[in-house]
Amino acid sequence: MTADLGRPELTGDVWAKRIAVGKRIVERYPATRISFLSGSFLDGFATPTSDLDIFVLVDDGADVASAGSASFDAGGRRIDIDYADDVTIDTEVWPVGSVAAIATELEKIDLENWNAAGAIESIKLTVAHRLRIGEPLTGLDEFAALRDTFDWARLATVIRNRCLALYNSLADDAIGAIKSGDGMTAVLMSRDALGAAADALTAAYGHTNAKSKWRWRKFDVLGISEHAAAYRRAESLAGETDAEMLAGSKARLRLASEFAVKASARR
Repeated sequence: MTADLGRPELTGDVWAKRIAVGKRIVERYPATRISFLSGSFLDGFATPTSDLDIFVLVDDGADVASAGSASFDAGGRRIDIDYADDVTIDTEVWPVGSVAAIATELEKIDLENWNAAGAIESIKLTVAHRLRIGEPLTGLDEFAALRDTFDWARLATVIRNRCLALYNSLADDAIGAIKSGDGMTAVLMSRDALGAAADALTAAYGHTNAKSKWRWRKFDVLGISEHAAAYRRAESLAGETDAEMLAGSKARLRLASEFAVKASARR
């Protein structure tokens, strides 16, 4: 369960500019062992105004001074924010051991139990994906060795399982709203349930970007246009009365169930 993530060709003046900016930023971190570019540019989802994401991995316990115009600590890493050459730059500083430990944590998850996938923090799944698609700036051999410790098919399965577990919970809420005749709540819960099932499906096809905001783009990259069209139609269902909203919610849940069954069947 792996996929060609549709990574763009890393050529042209725009990319050369980003590489140059990235290397210039990394020079501010003398303790760097590994550094790489990642984010929406590497996913192929970027717009001209998208941020540039840089990852700096340092020795565990290293004292790394802030090198951005603004900084904050979050979940075991520090994020420095800066602006250079008309590009907003987010630099995440991680202990290399913390990133390496994610691969080990993934290996310990019981893939037969959907709920077990909820034990790993979502930020760790995001970092693993960023490593998967990353373009190294420094420490090329260490970067390659670190990336080789990850099982990308397993990462996709863990993401799928998390989404399926979430789908089950949200679908139950939607069904409850439908049974009680609460049209507006049924709309909200059925849309959330469909979103979780759609995210499970794209993960089942091997995409490891877990962010729901890229759901539509993931459908496109994976080439599953028939599912994308069905998703668009279901999301577009609307209504003014409770009866119309309940009917639309039921249709969304039927599609969500189809997506969930297809996602759970893929190996």
